[in-house]
Amino acid sequence: MHLGDLLRRFGGSAPLAIAAYNAGDTPVRAWWRARSALALDEFVEEIPLQETRGYVKRVLRSYAAYRLLYGTPDEEAVRMGQALPPPR
Repeated sequence: MHLGDLLRRFGGSAPLAIAAYNAGDTPVRAWWRARSALALDEFVEEIPLQETRGYVKRVLRSYAAYRLLYGTPDEEAVRMGQALPPPR
């Protein structure tokens, strides 16, 4: 339930939700507002906490491997060049 709630809070953006799962809602909201113009891959690289940045990368890498192995639908893909949803 917690991850689903974070996905809703962060406009369906898996990387933002994953970062919030690791670092907490408040810091990620601040990063989101400050870096909302960045593409998703740039945002991930700009996460100021090394632990959270590495965690997001590992989870996204594992998710991509899972999709490759089990063939989940393309609409579920996280595209790293995509724009972040606008901050709420």
